[in-house]
Amino acid sequence: MTERVEQESPLSPLTTPCAAALLALADDELVIGHRHSEWLGLSPFLEEDLTLSSIAQDEFGHARALYGLIWPDWADRDAGVTRRPASQWRSCALTELAGNPWELSLVRHFLYDLAEPLRWTGLAEEFGDQVSGLTQLCTTVIAEERFHARHATDLVMRLAQDEGGRHRLDAQFAALAPLVSGLSPGMTEAGWSAYQQAVNRVLCEGGLPELSLVPCLPNAEDRTVRSAAFASIHAQLVEVASFDPTATW
Repeated sequence: MTERVEQESPLSPLTTPCAAALLALADDELVIGHRHSEWLGLSPFLEEDLTLSSIAQDEFGHARALYGLIWPDWADRDAGVTRRPASQWRSCALTELAGNPWELSLVRHFLYDLAEPLRWTGLAEEFGDQVSGLTQLCTTVIAEERFHARHATDLVMRLAQDEGGRHRLDAQFAALAPLVSGLSPGMTEAGWSAYQQAVNRVLCEGGLPELSLVPCLPNAEDRTVRSAAFASIHAQLVEVASFDPTATW
């Protein structure tokens, strides 16, 4: 470790609609990756341990790339991102929610990752000409996110093969549906329509009730309220750095 001189962010991430939208998605990616990683060694089967860990690493990488676009000149960016006070985070409640039981994590994984290609596409279309490298990043990420969505879809279909599995899934879909509107930054009205169709297509094939996902398109700047579940995530993210706030690692 060496002595670290605290450096404030050289750019407020909420100064423009573009930066705010990128930060909302970046924080979603970091937090959902963290929630996925909590299942390492605890998933119902070994294959899922490995796959979900790989997906978590992808999400961490996506978050880091977005933070790099928002704060390209912030020397202590990686540490500074996690050291932010809770009031400066912009993750949504769906990602922050604790992931127990397993069916909750699976349904969240499904709802989140079916939206991701649409969110990244929307960001590229709206802000690609404003941020160098954003369009290329979106193209790369969308290919990875389609794998994530296929993985989640396959698991939902497998669990839905018996009555008990369908009952557990149905309960979690009903509980999480109201939180889906928080995925709005990057999602266009056309994207919302495509998303609802994609979700309900899988549910119908699995013998599950359709969901009514009301489109909600708030400004990314409005993501200022953290859920009760965020405190535990934030504490874990800053745990190591808190041992010595003056150090750089």
